[in-house]
Amino acid sequence: MARVRPPRNKAEAEAVAEAQVAKIVARGYDQLRPLVGEVRAHVLGIDWITGGIDEELGEAVGASGALYHLVTHVHYYSEDAVGIEVSVQEDSEPGGSLDGQWVLSKDGTLVREY
Repeated sequence: MARVRPPRNKAEAEAVAEAQVAKIVARGYDQLRPLVGEVRAHVLGIDWITGGIDEELGEAVGASGALYHLVTHVHYYSEDAVGIEVSVQEDSEPGGSLDGQWVLSKDGTLVREY
């Protein structure tokens, strides 16, 4: 079984992820909602979603000067919320990574799920 290696400086990688989420949230719910697609059907307990966009790729430099690669994905969460997933991977060895998900509600409430 493969293990995900954490970044050497987890606190810095967390700060990079939080900063990325802040940039995405600054767009506002009304700008993000059209990006996630629409539920077209509910079949056997599964939501069939159409539309939406692929991930956004980027880079960020942490406070230490370390380079991090970012993958950000905004997705359908519920009728009144969008999910924001951010993956942060350090550029240098050992190349550790961390993932997080936040939920932005229509009323502007932002909650981190993991």
